[in-house]
Amino acid sequence: MKFQLGQTRVIIRFGFVAVLTLSALLDPSGWGVLGLLAALLHELGHLFCCLILKQPPEALELTCFGPALISGTRLPTFQQELWILLSGSAVNLLCAGLCVWAGQWLSGLTVFGGFHLILGLLNLFPAQGLDGGKALCLILEQFLGFPWGHRVFWIIQFVFLILFSTVCLLWTMEQRLHWTGLVFCGYLWLAALLPSPGRNSN
Repeated sequence: MKFQLGQTRVIIRFGFVAVLTLSALLDPSGWGVLGLLAALLHELGHLFCCLILKQPPEALELTCFGPALISGTRLPTFQQELWILLSGSAVNLLCAGLCVWAGQWLSGLTVFGGFHLILGLLNLFPAQGLDGGKALCLILEQFLGFPWGHRVFWIIQFVFLILFSTVCLLWTMEQRLHWTGLVFCGYLWLAALLPSPGRNSN
């Protein structure tokens, strides 16, 4: 299904609907649905910021892997790109606060707030596959230039990934963390092998 939201196309793939439906049917806790909704609000935060800054993305696509924005051809300024990158986590953290506040009357909202808090904080980590990593790389390249900004970012990312992966591995071995934590670490290491997220990289 496709429809137009201003200059942005919204594309809802069958896989997204299927995953949402299966999560609702097979997961009685509802955590899968809550996670997808938190991710959707995260991307809508990016989209809203793009529209406010008059930098509409080409499309918002909802797939079986979750929601994702497809950037437009027009490049935003440094400040605009930072706002866009951080807006997703800002929306998640705002929703987390609202859910905790409203949880005084509706206890189920506290769990939803937990998903927002985790998603918002994880996306601020200094890793290339996350908004926080992209924002940090942009800042370093802005003030140190390229390639020094990229080199400093790579060092920060490498140290962070070693420490984070070690903690996740130890917690998983002690059964304090689900194995999905290691999958997340694997994703971050894989993303680190891709080209730099900085605007000056080739």
